[in-house]
Amino acid sequence: MDIGGIAKTVVKGADDLSTSDEERDLIKKDIVLAELTQDDNYTKRARPTVVYSGIVVMILEMFGVRLYALGHIFEGEQLTQALNSSNAILISFLTAWGAVVGIYKFSRSQEKREKYVEARKQRFDKQIRLAEIKAEKKHGLFNKSEKQ
Repeated sequence: MDIGGIAKTVVKGADDLSTSDEERDLIKKDIVLAELTQDDNYTKRARPTVVYSGIVVMILEMFGVRLYALGHIFEGEQLTQALNSSNAILISFLTAWGAVVGIYKFSRSQEKREKYVEARKQRFDKQIRLAEIKAEKKHGLFNKSEKQ
């Protein structure tokens, strides 16, 4: 079972166990947060892999590879049925792919925003500490025991 399947199973279990909507939402949020912040290198690479695979599918579709292959395999009524089925699968794939890419983009933006905020906070804290040290030196607030 893949990570997504496990997460769905856990979320379903959370729905079954929880009594309030707030509890269910909190559990689901914790699960999604744990998945986004985990350190598994495969999952970190898998998200962009899903994005790239969707782009490849769209490029193949632009060049008509799917229609060309179906046209050479089926004829007549079978071709019509194969095209209808293939179109439904393609639409489902692109819908799911678009949702995954949207979530991926949102989570990456959130991760970058959190890193940026943390880096700014650290720079600000460092500047404050340097200003405090300068003020202490300027006004002679150091004790001799602190200098040693």
